[in-house]
Amino acid sequence: MLVEPLVENLISLPSYADAVQQYFQLSAKKAALESNKSQAELESTEEYTKLLEKHAKAKARADTRVESISDEVPFAALEDRSYFS
Repeated sequence: MLVEPLVENLISLPSYADAVQQYFQLSAKKAALESNKSQAELESTEEYTKLLEKHAKAKARADTRVESISDEVPFAALEDRSYFS
């Protein structure tokens, strides 16, 4: 039955949300720094280098979580209760 993939997807949603939220938080911090400092200033700070590393890892984690959400159960089909019969 196709309910199992749906349940697995629902269980994984919090980790997806956390991963995406962390990615967007780091993206906002990165954008703020980039809009306020020159490229030379950014490249000279260890903080920015660490931020770039964290940002890349957060993006990879978010991408992995997105890919892990199965499309075996189309969400549009959830409106049709006969789908589960």
